[in-house]
Amino acid sequence: MKAQSKAEPDRDSELEAARRRIEHLEKDVADLEQAAEYAETRHNNEEWLREQLDTLAIDVDTSSAPANHDQMRRCLKGIAEGSDWRNGTWR
Repeated sequence: MKAQSKAEPDRDSELEAARRRIEHLEKDVADLEQAAEYAETRHNNEEWLREQLDTLAIDVDTSSAPANHDQMRRCLKGIAEGSDWRNGTWR
């Protein structure tokens, strides 16, 4: 009976160690999922910004593009905040 009572605390400590390890791994998984989501969002934002700047560069000499420094400043600020420059909110 003494051997069983000695083995029982060992199993309890092993079980507790395994639970701590599982909790640690679950936290690692959550952190990795969050990082992957951030990377995907960042990629999408970079792609959107690139598309905005590309179209502005092509249309910069048209009447639909900003015509002076103040308009260009407002246009670029709007793009940085997520506004499509073609909506003309910078006017």
